[in-house]
Amino acid sequence: MKDKQEQLAQLVAALAKNTQKATYTAVAGLIGLPARTVMNALLKDPQGEWVVAKQSHQPTGYSTNQLRPQLKSNSSVIASTAVLASWWGKHPL
Repeated sequence: MKDKQEQLAQLVAALAKNTQKATYTAVAGLIGLPARTVMNALLKDPQGEWVVAKQSHQPTGYSTNQLRPQLKSNSSVIASTAVLASWWGKHPL
């Protein structure tokens, strides 16, 4: 089985590739990490910005000039671990 960091990297890459936002909580639940660990593990890069805060639907710790316009192109945010698991099964890398 892949380690959690590798799973996280693959999930975040799939989210970015498909311009799909998911909350830290949903990602953390799927990978099996605390949500704060997910935030700390993600790089502040274009892939990591697809993992967002539940309330704001924005990534944490990014300045406005770091956010890509594509982030606004999809208002859909996956907030449920179960829904994210199903989505990932249909959108693997």
